[in-house]
Amino acid sequence: MNVLPRLLRNSGVPLAQLALLAAGGALLLPFSRSLSEAQQRRGLRLPPPAISREDAISQQIAVFSLGGLRSLAAEILALDATDAWLKSDWPRAQRRWETITALSPHRINYWVRASQDMARNAVSQVRTDGHFSQHDQAVLAHQYAQRGLKFLTDGIANNPGSARLHLELARYYADIPLPPDYRAAAASFERAVGLGAPPMFRRWVLYNLCKSRTSVQEAWQLARELYRQEENRTPALLGILFALQNKADVPPELRLSPEQLFGSREKAVRELRSYLTNDLHYPVYGVREWLEQAQADSPSPHQTP
Repeated sequence: MNVLPRLLRNSGVPLAQLALLAAGGALLLPFSRSLSEAQQRRGLRLPPPAISREDAISQQIAVFSLGGLRSLAAEILALDATDAWLKSDWPRAQRRWETITALSPHRINYWVRASQDMARNAVSQVRTDGHFSQHDQAVLAHQYAQRGLKFLTDGIANNPGSARLHLELARYYADIPLPPDYRAAAASFERAVGLGAPPMFRRWVLYNLCKSRTSVQEAWQLARELYRQEENRTPALLGILFALQNKADVPPELRLSPEQLFGSREKAVRELRSYLTNDLHYPVYGVREWLEQAQADSPSPHQTP
């Protein structure tokens, strides 16, 4: 069955371009060779995908790899990638995204969607798929996670100045590996800011770096630097700064009391209680102890002042 026309019915592709597609379908161009030649001309760093002759869409889309129709070919294949996502057909989704990103390697959104399909959607689905044993679930999840990572690293190789891809890579390292690679996430957030991402993402550098047990001193120094700017004084950053200075080798003259950080003892108690129960794995060095001492120092409600 020819499935491409069904995908195109509602795609809004002009009839003239559809006619080109129909004419080219019979040509069965050597697709992978044309991609390889195009890559050499443009200096791309991604190998051409392997296209099966049993893959009807890839055969019919081959003509679109020429000239200015490469972008249109990628758009059409993206329709099928979406269909594969809806049906949890991850091998087909992977093949489609490999072809799409080879056709349009400078379209940032394609790399992002490809990575998310593999590293998030596919991984999440196979981990709970009862058709697989626990061993197979783990193996497939690892394979799809690695493929999602490769989409991002290949995307960055072809678009080294993309802040968005570095942000996506940072989120990958923070969310996907087991255990997460927080230092790598922090480094990617730092690179993204250097490439023009909003300055607020420097806080995300801290939010990840502070979770690394080998980076306490480095994280404290960054927290102290960020604290100097009023816009960075979020409750989370203040809690992190207080906790890190309890663990790091901080001279007494550089320590900030909870009252200094939060503005008052009452607000410090309220905010640090909330911070202590955070589920983001932020450090809590000394927070519980300070709260217990603050409670012990507080007058009893039945005690006469």
